[in-house]
Amino acid sequence: MTAAVAPEFDSTFVVLEPDLSAVPVPVTPTVFADLDARFDHCKGRVLISSFAFDADWSTWEMHPHGDEIVCLLEGDVHVVFDQDGSEAVLHLSKPGAFAIVPRGTWHTARTSVPTRMLFVTPGEGTDHRRPDGMGVSPWAAGRRSVPVFSRSRSLRRAHRANGDSPPISARALRVSLS
Repeated sequence: MTAAVAPEFDSTFVVLEPDLSAVPVPVTPTVFADLDARFDHCKGRVLISSFAFDADWSTWEMHPHGDEIVCLLEGDVHVVFDQDGSEAVLHLSKPGAFAIVPRGTWHTARTSVPTRMLFVTPGEGTDHRRPDGMGVSPWAAGRRSVPVFSRSRSLRRAHRANGDSPPISARALRVSLS
């Protein structure tokens, strides 16, 4: 008897359909375009993914259609939330620590060590902006519905194959800021 090999989030995303069925999606050079085309810009869907990064994200992101759950798998990260122009910071330092980022909250991540996180993201309408608040990064402008930026090797290759500039930041972490 041969044991099946389980997929890993680093190479396979999962999209939760509106009926809560799970659809594995291989990370390929065209994954972002594929997600948009196949899943109607993630309308009513949730994207589950894992990303690795080792530097601060260079953009902020916001999800208007639901809360995002972010879980630290390894490393150390500060999740930064924009609260009416002020920054609120949540430090995640232990594997399994997580944050819930409220719907509509701009957020980013800061780290200086190799970090890997799991993201459960309502993908529809995801938006990105530069740290100076001067609009959406050029790379994100055409892909607002796919909330994924990563410094992982496989995704850097995917972006280059699409003719995109290398991704600058991974998913944002959200925390209840009550």
